[in-house]
Amino acid sequence: MTNSFAFPNIFDVARNRVAMLSDNASVVNRTRLLMLTEPTELYNAPTFGVGLKRYLFQYNNENTKSLIKDRIVDQLRLFEPCVDA
Repeated sequence: MTNSFAFPNIFDVARNRVAMLSDNASVVNRTRLLMLTEPTELYNAPTFGVGLKRYLFQYNNENTKSLIKDRIVDQLRLFEPCVDA
């Protein structure tokens, strides 16, 4: 069982509490954050993040696809060990 903040909507103003996600929703949210974060974007974790922006205008060939896949698998193994990459 995993829990995490419901980022980016952390504050539930209607209920006056911090919004939390649990189980599958938590893992999906953290994985999405991992995909969308650029390396060096987080101050205390410079290796966190896949960095998909750098591949945005690259050629869509097998080499680029394998680089993206390897980067995603490495990041999931490091920061989301409960996900079977």
